[in-house]
Amino acid sequence: MSHNRATIYSNGIADFQRIYKVTGKSSTKISIPVRQDHLGDVLASLTVSGPVNIVSPPSFQPANTDDGNIEIDNGEAMVSLASQLSGSAVAVTIGSTSVEGQLLGLQTQQVATEGHPVDEVSLVILSESEIRRFSLREVQALKFLDPIIQAEID
Repeated sequence: MSHNRATIYSNGIADFQRIYKVTGKSSTKISIPVRQDHLGDVLASLTVSGPVNIVSPPSFQPANTDDGNIEIDNGEAMVSLASQLSGSAVAVTIGSTSVEGQLLGLQTQQVATEGHPVDEVSLVILSESEIRRFSLREVQALKFLDPIIQAEID
């Protein structure tokens, strides 16, 4: 059986070969981390061999995780993560309610107060059947459901 290998040529082109052995009739999810700006090259050269059935279309990491390193702003940690990782699967906890879905991003709107208008920031989530907005000040927990993203945050 072949082994994983990488060949890097002097012109800068690299050939990466990964071997995944899948046995049985259960499906197996395979994750190949790729920067979005390299996705076209990867898909153009991707070869799958053997008796394979693709049960769902390939997907890619959120567009703003280009460098593979998440930077967390200590002063605005949740805003920082929500901005960088829009597109990720998340679980949001507000009070005793937890909602799972895809993080679409942040939305800011001005709210009238007795003094000056205040910007209120909300998380926007696509759940199973609807787009929902949650005021960031009410969000108690934001969990990223992709183990690779959660591991990088940890």
